[in-house]
Amino acid sequence: MLLAPAVPDVAPLVDQDDLDLPAGREPVRTAILRLTAPWSLLGVPVVVLPHRVSGLSVGTQLITRWGGDAGLLALAASLEDPS
Repeated sequence: MLLAPAVPDVAPLVDQDDLDLPAGREPVRTAILRLTAPWSLLGVPVVVLPHRVSGLSVGTQLITRWGGDAGLLALAASLEDPS
């Protein structure tokens, strides 16, 4: 399994259009799809888990091989934040 970021910064607000990243200002959709779309296009199982860090929400994604759905879901459930 791979662990990767799902967003390039803390989760954007619902009505937020752009992110200010070190490389410059970028549309939220573009910034997030750059990290998540490759896995979806490959058709591999992916689950995104939200986490709170210093009161802010960040997203991480777990990625596994084809056919690894059960193990992926089991790992995601074991990592679930109880709060």
